[in-house]
Amino acid sequence: WRLPSMFVMGFPIVGVLEPTGIFDPAPDEPAPTPEAELRAGGQAARARLRGRPRQEHEDFIWDSMQKEVRKGKAEPPMTEMEVTQHLGTESWVPVPSFCHIQPCGKKRRIDDAKEGGQNKAIQYTERGHLCGAFQPAVCARLVHNEPGGPERLASMGGLATGCDDL
Repeated sequence: WRLPSMFVMGFPIVGVLEPTGIFDPAPDEPAPTPEAELRAGGQAARARLRGRPRQEHEDFIWDSMQKEVRKGKAEPPMTEMEVTQHLGTESWVPVPSFCHIQPCGKKRRIDDAKEGGQNKAIQYTERGHLCGAFQPAVCARLVHNEPGGPERLASMGGLATGCDDL
């Protein structure tokens, strides 16, 4: 029940991620950055962000965040001072965002935990697996070749290609 509960309650973001026993063991990784060390760099990280030039696609990033707020997936954006007051400490580290444009032109907001230093604060004990590039096509062919497969695919709207998520 550990893994399902983490999907519901959230995964740890600092320390060693407990193994689930479902995935392959991760190769040896360096020890995670201690939380205190990460927090100690928060003010410097925020100063670096304040000094950066404005981003070309900042309107998209803002709209993307507001969309998450409207869906109830996020709290409204806060100023640096509001976050400090909310947390009751200045020892916090921002996760900056940027816009990635896919080859098809679709824009995605990326929350950059690498830039914020948070990625180094967790040590993974396992490696997950994703499907290969051909797996969706193989699955579609298998469904198509089943009795009634073409009709079933048509009833689902058919097959489409592009860069949208599956």
